[in-house]
Amino acid sequence: MSSRRLRIMWLALMAATVCSATADEAVNLQTLLNEMADRDALARWPQPVYQQRQASSYNRASVAPDQPGWFADQDGVGFIRTQERNDQTEWIMMEHDGPGCLTRIWTPFFYYNFNERIGPNVRIYLDGADQTVVDCPLIHLVTAMDFAGEPFAQFTARAGDLYLPIPYAQSCKITMVGKPFYYIVNYRAYPKGTAVETFTPKGYEAAKQKLVAIGETLVGTPPPEETIRHVHDTLESEGEMVVPTPDGSAAIRYLEIQLAPTDESRACCLRSTVLTGCFDGEQTIWCPMGDFFGCADSIHPFKTFAREVTGEGTMICRWVMPYQTSAELKLINLGSEPVQANVCIAAEPWDWDNRSMHFRANWRPDDVVQGSKFQDWNFIDIHGQGVLVGDQWTVLNPNGSWWGEGDEKIYIDDDNERNFPSHFGTGTEDYYGWAGGRVPTRDDEFSHPFLANIRVGGLDGWTRGFNICTRHRGLDAAPFTRRLRFDMEASFGVGIRNPWNLLGYSAVTWWYARPGATHNRPPQTERAVKPIVSLAELDARSKQIRAGEVRRVEGAIEFEDLKPSAQSPGLRSGPQVPHPKFRPKRMSGQAHYFVAGRQKGDFVEFTFPEQYKPRRVILHLVRSYDFGIVQLSANAKPIGQPIDLYEADPVTIEVVDLGIVQPAGNVITIRAELVGKNPNSRGSGSFFGLDCVLLQQP
Repeated sequence: MSSRRLRIMWLALMAATVCSATADEAVNLQTLLNEMADRDALARWPQPVYQQRQASSYNRASVAPDQPGWFADQDGVGFIRTQERNDQTEWIMMEHDGPGCLTRIWTPFFYYNFNERIGPNVRIYLDGADQTVVDCPLIHLVTAMDFAGEPFAQFTARAGDLYLPIPYAQSCKITMVGKPFYYIVNYRAYPKGTAVETFTPKGYEAAKQKLVAIGETLVGTPPPEETIRHVHDTLESEGEMVVPTPDGSAAIRYLEIQLAPTDESRACCLRSTVLTGCFDGEQTIWCPMGDFFGCADSIHPFKTFAREVTGEGTMICRWVMPYQTSAELKLINLGSEPVQANVCIAAEPWDWDNRSMHFRANWRPDDVVQGSKFQDWNFIDIHGQGVLVGDQWTVLNPNGSWWGEGDEKIYIDDDNERNFPSHFGTGTEDYYGWAGGRVPTRDDEFSHPFLANIRVGGLDGWTRGFNICTRHRGLDAAPFTRRLRFDMEASFGVGIRNPWNLLGYSAVTWWYARPGATHNRPPQTERAVKPIVSLAELDARSKQIRAGEVRRVEGAIEFEDLKPSAQSPGLRSGPQVPHPKFRPKRMSGQAHYFVAGRQKGDFVEFTFPEQYKPRRVILHLVRSYDFGIVQLSANAKPIGQPIDLYEADPVTIEVVDLGIVQPAGNVITIRAELVGKNPNSRGSGSFFGLDCVLLQQP
């Protein structure tokens, strides 16, 4: 498409958006589509106002930060309840009473079994009607195989995302005709009384021409309205470049930057060259250039609706940055080598009003975390009034396997007082629009208008190296009136949850806010001067930790780090570090999971999620002088003969190979049940202990 045609189409769409944004007009499919393509919309407090809410299949064992289960995996099991309709069971995934709009639906492209690529139908009921507006396989819906086409539905890496807005005047209920798997639904909740026109198939057909135009805008590249100037300069060490901006009320609409360092400093300058922005006397932008553009370590081409990096290294920002009276945009070279900077900036007048907000970009620098320490890793904590519009997570993984079991937890306004997030996700890759099922490779990189898997490691063929994910929020932007806190669980993949398995994190958050908003991510000059954390550094630190660690079975999952998924009522069990006289050094990690059995039939079960392929299961059991005889099972099937765990000279370790186990519904469940007592066993003779387990590829 020619630049002239793009420009004409973009101007026409912007004019249509302005016309549809009047306060007294009902929200409908047409106005929402216009809003998707209107870059100005995010820079103004929404009208009508709304809450961005989320329904997901997160594990309901997570009830409070100070309670067990807060970091529970197996997030593909949650749903609200079931209902019977026309003699058929439906599982309710989401329901909302009041006016609103569906803004995003995500699910993997497989259903429980990695080879099942269709799955059950999803049904969307609006305004209490018995007739559905959508009734098709959920996987087809989100991967553009049914109903909506690209870019409103989009296949990603092993998943799909639906961004087609589906408004409703009174209520919405989403069900499935089979038990839901992993899913996330984002939706707007408008105040009662908000005028909304409910989505209908007929209205959708009438909007087809609009859909084509908006779709081309979302994936296109609208040219800047007015180029102020091109600026070229060499930034000496500790030097800066002031990028010219117009006086008075205006908005920067386009920013294009190229950095041309010397070869020796090419990687370093992406971190040590910092973009800053001060609007109406408030500093709202402070972020290293590479991190701002998803290139913390090197140039990675990608393109979303707001940002783009070309293969030649040109970095483009299309976030709208309005101000009332003044703006000061700078590039600062904190490095030791000169950097040539070529900048192109475009702006035009802006009508500043009480809905206008300043653009903000904040960076959290490198932080190294251990695989054995689960935590809610904070992107940002904001006080004030604004809208969350995007984020990016850069993860340096030296391990090569999967690194991101963690769920997003976003607390908006009252969520902070009740200490539970209204956005509780199902996994890091799910939040960023793709899915698991196998360890990703470079083939899983993608970029779409609202999502990009910018980089997937690539060293040694898997995830070893930098992994960079980003999300742009359009209709799913999240307004807040007082406070927003955004956490992501630092929750390693099951196979690398050991103290010596390290990950390096850094993050950028993009948001708009009314003047006076505050946050916990101030400028980090000293951190930006330092080179980005490297694989060599993490490898060295890992070796140092391992040198001081107790004996551990390589690659094993420690039972003492787990919580049973089921056990006999009243059974006493838990992690135990035995007295030194019992020689716990023989145990992996010098600890085990101790079960104080009382009678035949007492059991514990442990469930291992995210298992999509057969695994060879090898158990390390503990033998001692008061232990009993247990029967082992995998996925409810007894394996082998009962095992006598009595040992007169405690403790020793019994290694049991359960053979190849097929996952059942993407999980492997191991059960140990007391079935007898050795006559020589002391006391009750009914205790037993579980040391660790290996889940190996056959």
